[in-house]
Amino acid sequence: MRDRQPIHSPVPNPEASHAATDGVLNALMGPAERTAFLFGWPSPGLADEYSATIDRMNTEMTRLKP
Repeated sequence: MRDRQPIHSPVPNPEASHAATDGVLNALMGPAERTAFLFGWPSPGLADEYSATIDRMNTEMTRLKP
């Protein structure tokens, strides 16, 4: 009788998890930045803050890439 051990052992894929996280962050922040530009929100530098946040997120996601 054969051993009943599984042939495949599913494990998390770090590259896929990183790509999914990066995609979600970009999908959330990109439209927020464009909305600030579109409506010309009166808060001084609001669009600049969004741009800086997106740049910081991109830098961190690059640093954390598996």
